Amino acid sequence: MYRKLILLFVLILVIFQCGSSPEQVVMWSPEQPHSGESIIIQYNSHCENAAISNVSNIVSICEIYSDEKDSIIVIPMSKKKNHWVAELQLPTSVYLTSIKFEDELNRVDDNNGRGWSVIILDENNNIQQNTHYAMGQIYRGRNRSEALPYYRKAIDEFQKELELYPQNYKTWFDLWEARMVLNENMAPRIEQQLDSLLDINRPSYELIKLAMFTHWRLLKNNEKALQNAIRLKKAYSHLDSFDEVAFPMIYLQNAQNSQEQIIALEKFVVDNPESQYLETAYFRLGNYYLQQRENLKAQYIFQKLNEIAPDNVANKLSLSSMEINNKNYDIADELLTEARNYCTEEQMRLRNPWTHPGKRKNQLNIDLCQIYSLTANLNAAIGDHLASIENRIVAIDLGTPFPAFEWEHIGRSYLELNDIKNAKRAFIKALSINPSQKNIRNYLHKIYISENGTSADFEQYIDNAIKEELKESAYPASDFEAILLNGDTRKLSDVQGKIIVINFWNTWSNACIREIPALNKLASEFSGMTYVEFWAISDENSNVIQSFQETHPFNYKQFCKGSNIRKQYKVIGFPTHIVVDQEGLIRYKYVGFTPDINHRLKENIQFLLRESKII
Repeated sequence: MYRKLILLFVLILVIFQCGSSPEQVVMWSPEQPHSGESIIIQYNSHCENAAISNVSNIVSICEIYSDEKDSIIVIPMSKKKNHWVAELQLPTSVYLTSIKFEDELNRVDDNNGRGWSVIILDENNNIQQNTHYAMGQIYRGRNRSEALPYYRKAIDEFQKELELYPQNYKTWFDLWEARMVLNENMAPRIEQQLDSLLDINRPSYELIKLAMFTHWRLLKNNEKALQNAIRLKKAYSHLDSFDEVAFPMIYLQNAQNSQEQIIALEKFVVDNPESQYLETAYFRLGNYYLQQRENLKAQYIFQKLNEIAPDNVANKLSLSSMEINNKNYDIADELLTEARNYCTEEQMRLRNPWTHPGKRKNQLNIDLCQIYSLTANLNAAIGDHLASIENRIVAIDLGTPFPAFEWEHIGRSYLELNDIKNAKRAFIKALSINPSQKNIRNYLHKIYISENGTSADFEQYIDNAIKEELKESAYPASDFEAILLNGDTRKLSDVQGKIIVINFWNTWSNACIREIPALNKLASEFSGMTYVEFWAISDENSNVIQSFQETHPFNYKQFCKGSNIRKQYKVIGFPTHIVVDQEGLIRYKYVGFTPDINHRLKENIQFLLRESKII
């Protein structure tokens, strides 16, 4: 009896510590910390609701909300019995911190993408200004790529902010925006509330700015928005923060004249060298000049952008490509080295803390593929074709989204080395990936004529070479067990003898969503054929996929929680399509959005059916 009472007591204690609330997975002390203090963060991995368990390393990722500048702090945690702890030293100006956890297996515990929010009190034990505003932004889904917006909770937080700080006028904008999402007929009421605010309160910079942005962004009244912007310019243009008005004024004043917008942007970057909008302004100017083929102007603008945003890897790569074209090889090499230094998992985590680590890894691989490809371009430009080939092979091994491009340029490098045999092999590899590339056919056609003295039977030669290449390059599809939406499982090995078309996708990917109609059409064309199956594998949970399919029907067989399968197949971008033949060999692979994916996959399936003499 005594033993049973002890067991009952232990059970009650465990239930108490690990209740249904996700907040109990995480604890901190002191419970009501103040700015400038240290807090101890505790992650209870033994709790039933904890997403991370049985690991050797966990880091705590803390986003610090401050009056000065928001920042990210990553803290390795220490194991203490059955929980993990970390110490966070709070800056003096902090009013909120948001916490998530990651382990070495890319598992995440982030409270449904929103993190655990720790309110930081001031020296008088008061909740500080912007605390509930920031929490409303979190529930709104701002800068939270893994979280679904929770508008009603966001509205609650914005209202709490206004109760404490009624003159924090920017909160009104976000409150109204959230309400408009839930009720599109809110515009008249919002305009009434705005007019009331303007009548009751003494006009100030923040209040007039609220009126400008509300008319522009929410009420779609550019005329009234511009009136308020001009009013601000007359009274407050001397303020350091006036750039937040000056920048949107460019588009309000020149809504119908893109040329005038560019002239105004050019003036803006000169007049506002410290502006928070400078990076956006340079980016828009640079892209405009590229579209106009004013390459020297574009290059100058991207150089300025590189100065103010040195961690912008995409800009460094664009700039390095320009420098290669302009034969500024040393500068290009320096830019590529800088880009490579920023392409680390730690840097990627600091730049995208709320992105799932698997997605960060995908983007990191894509960036590295581009770096190796551009480095290969630089190698070829200075005549080092062997180094160029080596770098392109690395890009291919990393899973570049553009393998046909890399094989084509490998072939061209072999031609420069007068290695015709390997040039042909590279060109055939490129053509087997993308048979429609005419320039590759032209290279092979010239080689064929030089070797045979005639172009007779060239097309037959190409067809046979592609078939042979596809057979030689095929490799076994590793077996896996995938989870259907209803919880049942299927193994790839269970369907050997069939052609399996696999689509790695996610509901958050616009490229994946754009392909769905074409994939549905493809699946319907083979719906009566038992030899072909279409599988869609997502990292996401079944409820997310089911909710998505209510508005976007996807007629592939749906599988969820497939992150381990994605890693197993080294998928670095979405969508990725893989075609497995009847013998369990991977014969075709497409990475990224492919406009004619329906046509390509249909050709692949029909080829495999003919090969096996089913049709």
